[in-house]
Amino acid sequence: LNVINKDKKVIKKYEYGKDFKECTYGASSSGKAAGNAEFFDSLYSSSQIKSNSPIIITKKAPFGENKDSYDFDLSLKNAGVKALIYSWQESNFRFRSPYKNQEFKDDGIIKIITSNSICEEIKKYINEGNILEVSSPVQVKSTAAKNVIAKIEGKNPSLPPLVLSAHFDHVGFDADGIIYPGAFDNASGTGFLLECARILKDESPERTIIFAAFNGEEEGLIGSKYFVENPPVSLKDAECINFDMVGSKSDIPLTVLSDKGSESFTSDVSKLLRSNSIENETLYEANSDHASFCENHINAVTFIHNDPMKIHTPEDNIDNISEEQIEKTYNALSTYLSSRNIGNTPVAARITYETSNNNTLISIIIIVLASSSVIYIYRKKIKKTV
Repeated sequence: LNVINKDKKVIKKYEYGKDFKECTYGASSSGKAAGNAEFFDSLYSSSQIKSNSPIIITKKAPFGENKDSYDFDLSLKNAGVKALIYSWQESNFRFRSPYKNQEFKDDGIIKIITSNSICEEIKKYINEGNILEVSSPVQVKSTAAKNVIAKIEGKNPSLPPLVLSAHFDHVGFDADGIIYPGAFDNASGTGFLLECARILKDESPERTIIFAAFNGEEEGLIGSKYFVENPPVSLKDAECINFDMVGSKSDIPLTVLSDKGSESFTSDVSKLLRSNSIENETLYEANSDHASFCENHINAVTFIHNDPMKIHTPEDNIDNISEEQIEKTYNALSTYLSSRNIGNTPVAARITYETSNNNTLISIIIIVLASSSVIYIYRKKIKKTV
């Protein structure tokens, strides 16, 4: 984002990630545009545009990853607009969300976000006869992704399976290389799932246990939707416990998160935990992989510490993970598993026993960095005295 004078020299260069950021929602595309800018307090129709300015700046307009936003962006494109700049209140531009509605992939216009104060500054530059130069690194493309699935075969195939799951994708990195580590969202859940598999691998359960690590959660629950629609075994009457954002350092209880269709199951799980002195709250939102199961009438909940303060930012690192909160989540899972006659010894107790022998706690994945075809997974072993 630059201001260019009549001599075609850059007289003001705004800093990516600090002063502005690309917007990926809607019909956003890569490219470069230069010229005058037209300013609006609100813009909801291309018919409001009276000039031939290739760049539009507005405080209010259709915004989001939905059909209205796509239709609006494409109408601007058809009207000759090359770039749309959203003027927002001062905000932290180091936030990423790669969510894309899979129905819409049309190329559109350059879209960026900046602050109200910078837009006012740009307006002064434009009124002085300068022009604006805008570019965006956004690329929307189709790519292949894979889930990672394992199972422990149950002794009684007539029993419905239990699914333990977590998503291992995150939001990647910015155009300038700044990494979004994703320790809490959701390396914590992925590490939790791996530890569950390690602890339960020698079980001989009556029912089949499936361990599912889902890809594409951040893009719209894509991996879990595919799994539910193409299950390795029948999911009739199955139950799913999903792990997302476990181990927050904030002093908050565990939330049993679910969606419509699993209200009775959610209530039963919550009451079960409370009856075993495990504090918890219930919440109904379709914002994690449990929703793919609920949508298909399969009972599912997510165990989550509902603390969104640093997720999808570069500050989501291992310093924000609480060992104590993770152990409390294991106690909750152990309680649930015991109610389903899985495990001869509570999971948390067995972890404590193994910790005393190995001097290692849970192997926590601290960074999951996903970029179209590459996933970097780092583990850190934390010593503990028992």
